[in-house]
Amino acid sequence: FSVGHVDEPQPGPNPSSLLGKIVGPLWERLGPKPTTAAVDVEVSDGQELLIAGGIRVVHTPGHTPGHVSFLLPAKKVLFVGDAAANILRLGMPLGMFTDDREQARESIRKLAELEFDIACFGHGRVLKGEANLRFRRLAEKLAR
Repeated sequence: FSVGHVDEPQPGPNPSSLLGKIVGPLWERLGPKPTTAAVDVEVSDGQELLIAGGIRVVHTPGHTPGHVSFLLPAKKVLFVGDAAANILRLGMPLGMFTDDREQARESIRKLAELEFDIACFGHGRVLKGEANLRFRRLAEKLAR
């Protein structure tokens, strides 16, 4: 999920990370070529989308500058996207593919303040039942 301008950097290895420095040149040659999708609807942080009983847009930069997550308050479901990952355990998005790690930490803190029971991820298993408590614990851990 992304919000912002089409001229923002496309996802790929973060060139400032060690792994990005190693994999980056190979990624440029063999990885997917950046493409820009047509924008159907521009959204902004806090905007309420009038679908499915109301979906709130939550700007969660870090993985990419324009990344957004979506909260479906009526069902207490958070669509995290790539703001966090739940592959082996709940944590930060993969460092190699994270544009700004401090913004990613702040986005996790922001998500931890929301009320939701279920969290769905771009990468990893769905968290069911008091998922927001897991996010609060992660935010506390990242603050240390």
